[in-house]
Amino acid sequence: MDTTGAGLRDRLQQTLGGAYVLERELGGGGMSRVFVAHDTLLGRRIVVKVLHRSLAGEPEMRERFRREAEAASRLVHPHICGILDYGVADETVY
Repeated sequence: MDTTGAGLRDRLQQTLGGAYVLERELGGGGMSRVFVAHDTLLGRRIVVKVLHRSLAGEPEMRERFRREAEAASRLVHPHICGILDYGVADETVY
């Protein structure tokens, strides 16, 4: 499946279900892509970061991504986005 186009977006949206609705891609880098989304339960804008599929199959990269989420979840500052969730579904790590 294409990791740069609609394939990634469709797969991620399916993984997220109806809790978060993807609006647009914000950007990306060597490890991941970031999307702006709408939290349908709480009515707020959020961002969703998803590990590249090519890296999501590697246990070491999954663990690195999880540790990043765990460490970032402990940070509280007005200029840092809080971590709301972390998940793995098949080859999708977000």
